[in-house]
Parts: sequence; structure tokens; C-alpha cells
Amino acid sequence: MTATLPLEDDVTMADGDLRRDVRVESLLRDWNLEFEFDPDYPIKKVDTSDGDLQVRDVSHRAPAENVEEYATQMRGGALFPPMILNQKGRMIDGNTRLSAAQRIGEDTFPAYLVKLPRLDFGPMIGAAINQMGGKRLTPEEALAAAEKMMKEGYADEAIARALGRSTSMVRNYRRERRYVEAAKRVELGDVKITRGAQRHLAGITHDEPFKRAATLTAAAKVAPKDVQEMVAKVADARSEREELEVIAEYEQKFKPAGPPPHRANPNKVATQTARKVDAFLASVTAPAHELAPTALRSDLEPKWRKLHELSGNVLAAFASNGS
Repeated sequence: MTATLPLEDDVTMADGDLRRDVRVESLLRDWNLEFEFDPDYPIKKVDTSDGDLQVRDVSHRAPAENVEEYATQMRGGALFPPMILNQKGRMIDGNTRLSAAQRIGEDTFPAYLVKLPRLDFGPMIGAAINQMGGKRLTPEEALAAAEKMMKEGYADEAIARALGRSTSMVRNYRRERRYVEAAKRVELGDVKITRGAQRHLAGITHDEPFKRAATLTAAAKVAPKDVQEMVAKVADARSEREELEVIAEYEQKFKPAGPPPHRANPNKVATQTARKVDAFLASVTAPAHELAPTALRSDLEPKWRKLHELSGNVLAAFASNGS
């Protein structure tokens, strides 16, 4: 008697063929994807070298202990779900099954060949299939899959169903993604803000208010509930100016405790900089035309322009201080 895979939850086969999986076929139809089933796909034709189509991190693909377990069950006659490949035989889902089949000397293995409209559909399909019965995705893998689906415009509810996560968790993913994008855009730098506070700050859509609010949150270690309150008031503001006024009120309320930041002695800074300028001038002995080779223009010209701008600013400061 042929046994079904005990690790899967009631794998229901389609069209009377014990090698087909009705759940996978239902998912592919729900996603409006064309596919074909090959009961004896040649193992040597499977391409696992490109990870772009896979949701699993490379370190989590085909763990040795799972491969050995699957191989033992295959020798005993257990049936496993088909691999999921794209139409060119590139792996989407099924690394462990493939490795186990190779371990016991199989030449073929059942596979669904799926026509993908774009490469990024691969990880999304892999994530949805894994949550149906495979090993659950790690938080990092689930987040990566969620980000791909968000970029495609899928609703939070649809992403939650596909990944086997709660809608609230997906909403948190979305907020964290917004925060990261905004922090990069405004060049926030390396500031320490809790994930809970980040999710609230993601609700501020204008760059300057976002940066001011995030900087305050990090400097004063504002609690997430207070950040939530501040962001809610910012959301009620009718203009960016009013948003900044709201944040200014909270800057007064949550002034960071401790001594004021250290301010360097301006005379000391000027003296140290002057020494570096002396060393630089002493090292420049070549004529100007030798310092401006055409081959290195794209690398060197921005640096000399920056130096020219800085020199102009310092001379302007001298003129201003002397007036």
C-alpha cells in the first residue's frame, strides 16, 4: 500500500493522480497563473542555482536532517507534493524534496511548471505554499516576501492569507517598511528607536516633520505611547508648518535629560584645521594641469569643487567677522 506523506496535513490529490496536489493547483488558479503538471520531470533539468525565484534564505534550503528524513520516507513509499518550478525548470519550491530524491537515486520527480508573469512572483508563490504545509518561514523570510507583495500593490489581508500571518502583523511590516524608506530619504542616520515607535513615526508623511519627530524620539527616548500621541496630533495638522509646530511642543515637553552637548572650542578647531591645510598645501607641488587629468575627472573634480566651496565659505566668514 502506498503511504501519503505524514508530514503534510491531508494532502489532497487532484484528478485521481496521487502525485498531484489539489491545494497547490487551487492556489495557482486563484492567482490566475498558467501551469502544467509533469509527473516525471527529469531531476537533472532542475536549476537551483538562481535564488531569485525562491523565498527561502539560502542557508535554510534543504537542511541535512530534513533531507535524510525525507529520503527515509521516500524509500518507504511515502508520496511527497510535487516541486514547483518556473517554465524553464528553475526552482521555486521543493529543495528538500529534490535533494532527498537525489539521495535515493531517483531520476525524475513530479513537478508543476508555472508560467510566471514576472520573476518576483516566485518568492510570493513559495511563501504561500510553505505556509500551507511546509516549514514556516522565518520572520526575515516572511518580511521579504511581504515586501515584494506590497510593491505589487496587494492588500494587507491578501498578504496575510498568502503568508499565513495575521493582518495586524502585515500592517506592522508595512509601517516598518515605510519608516525605513523615510529614514533613508531624510538621511536620518544611525539613531536608536524601538520598533513600536518606528511604526508610529511611519505615519508622518512629510520629510521635515518626520525627521524632527524621529530625532526627538531617539534623543529623549520617547515611549511608543507618547510617540503615538504626537503622531496623531501631527496627522490632525492642516499643513506642514502646523505639523512642525506640534513637534516643537513635544520637543519642549520631552527635552532630553542630562548635560548639554559638548561644544568644541572654535579657536581649537580653527587651529587644528589650519595645520591640516598647511600639510595639504605643502604636499601639493605639481602644477594645476597635472592635478586635473581628464581620465580622472569624474573622481577628482567633485572633490576640488567641494574644496573650492569650503574655501569660499571660510573667506566669507572672515569677511563677516571682520565687519
